[in-house]
Amino acid sequence: YTRSNYAEDIGMNARIAELQAAILRVKLRYLSGWLARRLQIAQRYVDDIHVEGIRTPFQHPDRVQSYHQFVIRCEQRQRVIDHLTAHEIAHGIHYPTPVHQMPPYARLVRHPLPVTERASAHILSLPVHEALTDGEVERVIVALNSFELHTGA
Repeated sequence: YTRSNYAEDIGMNARIAELQAAILRVKLRYLSGWLARRLQIAQRYVDDIHVEGIRTPFQHPDRVQSYHQFVIRCEQRQRVIDHLTAHEIAHGIHYPTPVHQMPPYARLVRHPLPVTERASAHILSLPVHEALTDGEVERVIVALNSFELHTGA
């Protein structure tokens, strides 16, 4: 993972340059369309990924997510990563180290957080960028659906 997912110190940077603000102001016009496309991609994943040992995110019936990330849970994450890599499918691990285990926050939590730690060990992000084509989304689905869970038996 990259060091950008790990904090040595508590900090914040909320500044934005004028040029960045100008660009973002133009991009805001497209935001609702981009969010709709991400939702469409996420729905395809939820509807079409059917693999033992892989869970897609829970979708609350009364809420709409933005799907900044599409995070699945994998019982055998490294094997799923290897499988996706072999199929040239991009993926990511966001928050590989739980926040409570990073130095600036470790002093605040003096006991294990087993649900958080288990989630951190099993989560994997799939591509969900609004520029993905239907064909690319299908490629992700087909690649994942060809994964076979080894149970060790």
